Amino acid sequence: MIHWFFRIILIGLFTISTATAGSLDAPAPPDDSNSAMHTLEHINNILLTGTPTEITRNAFEEPKYGPIGPSDFPDLNEIYNNTPKYDDDAATVDDVRPGKVFWGLGKNDNWGKLIGGSQDNVESRVLKTGQTTTLDRYDEWNSNNLQDDAHWAEEGYGVEASNKDDKRFKAELNNENQQDNGTVTDQKTGLMWVQNPKCWSFSHCHESPMTWEEAFNKIKALNDLPKGCTSSAEIACYTDWRLPNIKELQSLIDYGHISPALPEGYDAAFDKDTINNYYYWSSTTNLNNAFSSAWAVYMATGMVNGQSKSNPCHVWPVRGGK
Repeated sequence: MIHWFFRIILIGLFTISTATAGSLDAPAPPDDSNSAMHTLEHINNILLTGTPTEITRNAFEEPKYGPIGPSDFPDLNEIYNNTPKYDDDAATVDDVRPGKVFWGLGKNDNWGKLIGGSQDNVESRVLKTGQTTTLDRYDEWNSNNLQDDAHWAEEGYGVEASNKDDKRFKAELNNENQQDNGTVTDQKTGLMWVQNPKCWSFSHCHESPMTWEEAFNKIKALNDLPKGCTSSAEIACYTDWRLPNIKELQSLIDYGHISPALPEGYDAAFDKDTINNYYYWSSTTNLNNAFSSAWAVYMATGMVNGQSKSNPCHVWPVRGGK
């Protein structure tokens, strides 16, 4: 009876081993460098640094230490304590772009490869327009036959563009001078804007609009300012401010609001009193009249229109976005 019991156990172990491990053969003879395996020290270093480490041994070696080794030799308890643990702030599959592979804690706290996003509902990288209701006396524009903008908003298309709960715009205030001339990073697009479009720095305040050519010259002067900055919130810390292209400028627009046509909660980061309901220049030339016309955004409604390069428009410098 015991003999048959052990035969069943051995057959089960052999079946599991061959199904999970593939081959039971050693990778190479003991004196071959291909036989080298990671030591506990290697494994501990990988957990501490998060990067792979090469096996430094040339071939198999007998253990140098017993269960109790030198003080700097990691034991199994140290390795266990260094292994990843569950963290509420850690990235989840919903935080990583769909299809992208990353390492993290999965179900049952198993450490391994995870795939970001839900393949059944891949979120568009295009920002939502902001229109959520049909503003018409008839409901036909939001019917199954026509499906206007509000219909697609209800269906969840596009990336949320509002600043609800301060999740889009991150303001860096220049607290040293107690003035709103810091920077604002758009966490949806990666662009950094000056917080106060009227005053880019203490020496660059522009209450009046300017021509297209003047806009380039003014931003160049901003980049040429002395840099002795002490905080990333200071506009003068950067030398790569530029006139935004038309798509970058339009990325700020929310067509669910007017005067200004900016996203909900924008004034938690920007000073609304410094934003004019007027045209703002982009760096994009209007090819319909390339010599004398460039595209601009009318901040009151979000309308994009060509303006004569000699007309005065406001300027909102930007940087980053790669």
